[in-house]
Amino acid sequence: MTLHDKTHAPVGMLDSGLGGLTVLKSTARLLPQENFIYYADFKHSPFGGRTKAELIGILEEVVSELLRRGVKALVFASNTATSAAIEFFRDKLDMPVIGLEPALKPAVQGTPRGKILVLATELTLREEKFRKLYESYQTQDGIILKSCPGLVEIIDAGLDDPQVMDTYLTRLFEEVDRAAIQTVVLGCTHYVIIKKAILKHFDPGVQGIDGNEGAARRLAAVLAQCQLLNTSGYNGQVELFSSNPEKTGLLQKQYRLLE
Repeated sequence: MTLHDKTHAPVGMLDSGLGGLTVLKSTARLLPQENFIYYADFKHSPFGGRTKAELIGILEEVVSELLRRGVKALVFASNTATSAAIEFFRDKLDMPVIGLEPALKPAVQGTPRGKILVLATELTLREEKFRKLYESYQTQDGIILKSCPGLVEIIDAGLDDPQVMDTYLTRLFEEVDRAAIQTVVLGCTHYVIIKKAILKHFDPGVQGIDGNEGAARRLAAVLAQCQLLNTSGYNGQVELFSSNPEKTGLLQKQYRLLE
């Protein structure tokens, strides 16, 4: 493959479902000339309740499919997949592999008072990658960790009933001192989709932050460093597909709805 062919090749993105579309939207906005292929592995959703070994095995199938489609770089558009498997695939693949992590650093830097609530999947919170990040900020008092079992499934079901979501979130935050929270870290890309619904449960002015923009900037920098940026001057294409073809329509609908 020539350098020209490589620069025009697509960037592959993966997630268990709808959440990674928020990363795709941010990245396509920053790099409009790039082509993207997004794979949603609904068949194995959610990722968060699995073991590390189990998830790596699942992701090997997904990555193989994206490699078969000729991607020039991979983005793990999932905090859970990044936590469990990013180092495994970086060691294995001869291409840029970009991941996400909960945006704890900017949360600490931007929260001079009050507490920080980190929402993430069970696997993300227990993995060594996040634990090291969390422990590095233990001089900062007031970081609360909260897993959200079942939330990814509700989001991926594409339910339009806001009452279902509100009931879930009310129960989730029952034991949280919401008045003390100043920043909510959306540590799963799925949660970005329901950011407004989450923040409704906190005082006005509480900010919700995620790592999507940071991942997009990181991809742009790495592609430039590796001379893989598409400089054709034309807008790229976005292809969405899934391990469950029946969900393709839901993927397309959600991507259109994202701001």
